[in-house]
Amino acid sequence: MWLATRYGFFSVVCGSQQAGAGRGQVDPEVRMIRARCESHLAALQTNFAELLGGIEIVSQAGTDYAFRMIVPAVTFAALMQRLVADLDYGNFKNAAHAQNPQDKRYNQFLHEVWHVGVDRLQNKSGR
Repeated sequence: MWLATRYGFFSVVCGSQQAGAGRGQVDPEVRMIRARCESHLAALQTNFAELLGGIEIVSQAGTDYAFRMIVPAVTFAALMQRLVADLDYGNFKNAAHAQNPQDKRYNQFLHEVWHVGVDRLQNKSGR
């Protein structure tokens, strides 16, 4: 699952509790929260410290998502509840920018995704 939040962009998949476990080996009780920017995972840790404060951010070069946290599935479910409860804005892109105005790449990414979505979903591109 992909998550675009005010704190950053994440890919979440079933993970493995074993370091170096082979591709395709998953544990349905574990979630791997992956990010391309370490700062995005750090923002989750800071803003949801009671859930993620003790979780290590692991770096793994040569992967699509170089930074990751491995958490129990129940912890991830609690995080999702907190993210939903955290909604207090009327404009998502503005909230993401206000959360971290220095992260210009993420803010630009959100605008580009929005534009592509408008074009494709409203069939403005002719496709």
